[in-house]
Amino acid sequence: MPIMPSLAYFYLDVTDFNRMRCSVSLKPREGILGPQCMPRYRRTPYLDWTVIPFHITSLSMKCVLVMARDLLPILIMSQSTLVHLEYYVSNCHPDWEDEMPRITLPRLTSLHIGYGCVKPAYLLLQCLILPSLSSVLVHDFRRCMEPGMPTLVPAKITPDRTDAIGLLGAMQAFTAVTNLTLRGVECFTSVFEEVAVPLQNLIRGLKSLVLVNCDAQFLHILYNTTLQSSRDDLADLSNLAITSYDYSMVLDFLQLREARGLPLLKTLSVNSKIAILCHFVKDFVVTFHVRGASKHKHREDNLPSHPYVREPRPRQVTNIARGLRPRQAIHSL
Repeated sequence: MPIMPSLAYFYLDVTDFNRMRCSVSLKPREGILGPQCMPRYRRTPYLDWTVIPFHITSLSMKCVLVMARDLLPILIMSQSTLVHLEYYVSNCHPDWEDEMPRITLPRLTSLHIGYGCVKPAYLLLQCLILPSLSSVLVHDFRRCMEPGMPTLVPAKITPDRTDAIGLLGAMQAFTAVTNLTLRGVECFTSVFEEVAVPLQNLIRGLKSLVLVNCDAQFLHILYNTTLQSSRDDLADLSNLAITSYDYSMVLDFLQLREARGLPLLKTLSVNSKIAILCHFVKDFVVTFHVRGASKHKHREDNLPSHPYVREPRPRQVTNIARGLRPRQAIHSL
């Protein structure tokens, strides 16, 4: 087995010894992420020894120093068995600029892509042909850290290197996707119209959509897609999770779905900042959930009678209303 000094966790699970299938999970040591702590890159065939005896069904590699082209041999040898792939890359390496051949994974149904710089993730997606892919998770872990991941060392990075417009465009080729999760994904350097085209194509036909700490314009694109698309393209959406500060926009979206005759959402999950929606969504969703809320059920007599009940605050303009300057107000007391 090759020496892997930056590897802290390795998991190998032979799920079916007779058919020689297995799951492989690789994770880095704490603190190796980011340019300040990243060891010099060396072409290390981490997986050469796993390819020979096994056909891998599940492969998870999170921020280990393996380039996408180093994955090609194992992807090729596991074409007929691989159903789940997780690949997180933490930095932009010059070698990512190389062209990579396209490869078909006919049985892959689940794909998780994480990045600190979007270019490597884009190049990997661009070379994959995934006719059976149904579930996709895209994760910018600089903006939205994942529990259990090593702490990322902050690095100066220009917004164009985290703009996911190209990544969203590459994902349009995966036409069988019904479950889409975007975590921390942003398109800050792209205009609204550019982002709307690929994201609308991805939203149509979904059964589940999760937008966590994403670009604020994604919610507006979701509203526009609901307004402009045919009813058949939207009727399957039943589970929605959103983090936002604009509860009125979420409520407008729900009211638009009702106006268009779309079925109720089975579940709607929101962040605590817009938990006030619980007073208005009973006509639009079956189950409403607030992310991060206490699991203990509150007593009915402890609930406020009105959603806008708040603590009394002192008036801010008392002195101005009296026609006094601040110093005069102090002496008049």
